[in-house]
Amino acid sequence: MSTATDGARGRWGVPLTGVVLGAAMCVASGLNGRWGLGLAMLAIMVAYGALLLVFGGREPVAMLAREDGDERQRAIQARASHISFNLVAVFVVGGFVVDLARGGDGMPWAVIAAVGGGAYIATVAVLSRRG
Repeated sequence: MSTATDGARGRWGVPLTGVVLGAAMCVASGLNGRWGLGLAMLAIMVAYGALLLVFGGREPVAMLAREDGDERQRAIQARASHISFNLVAVFVVGGFVVDLARGGDGMPWAVIAAVGGGAYIATVAVLSRRG
């Protein structure tokens, strides 16, 4: 059963989470003496939250803040996730190769690739068992 509180949480949940994460990034960056970078990251997260609040009623923006929706919206979300994952995977492998070519050990990129690949394999295993 839906209540007014559920609607408020749904509307404010993602923007507030983004602002909290932005504040955490700002503080973490600032503690390393890079307050300008930290404030820029906070500004990006605040802008994202504002975008969701102001334009949240429009379909493309509303889809960024929720997982539910009709069959078409869920198909768009699934396809966008698939394409995004593939692009990130290509970028990570490219970073790994470039790091190796520059004499590095490729470890930051290898760890990211391992997490992404492991998450993908685990997700396929879980979803295939659920039917």
